[in-house]
Amino acid sequence: PHQDGMLPLISTLPLHNLHFLLSESIYRHQHVCSNLVAVRDLRGISEAGFLDEVPYDSITLGPGYDRPYQFDPAVREPKTIQLYKHLNLKSCIWTFDAYYDMTELIDVCGGSVTADFQVRDSAQSFLTVHVPLYVSYIYVTAPRGWASLEHHTE
Repeated sequence: PHQDGMLPLISTLPLHNLHFLLSESIYRHQHVCSNLVAVRDLRGISEAGFLDEVPYDSITLGPGYDRPYQFDPAVREPKTIQLYKHLNLKSCIWTFDAYYDMTELIDVCGGSVTADFQVRDSAQSFLTVHVPLYVSYIYVTAPRGWASLEHHTE
């Protein structure tokens, strides 16, 4: 859920030292499977990501995405639009979608195979991959700095 002044950071790696993470791109690029790095910055590493390039003309407007100037490039910077297109203002819900293949989940995103079995008398096999997920809701603190509320999967 969205709260004013708080932005969600999502990664499959722990999110440490917000100051460096937000100010130095070298720290963000370690979080390949996250909403910290745009798809264009991942070329050669991964084909997927949470933040992709979406031209203003191709954004589908509907309930929660139809506020005046919400996605207007004359009013907001492209990076702001890229982030806020994931926020539905009507339901106050952030939605980040990314689709990875199994190899990327294991090799790039830090996933691990927890179950691998085949059904008796069948050619079907099943694979369960556990991918850690870390979410930090960040916000500005006085006099100058960042703080966060941390959540993660077990």
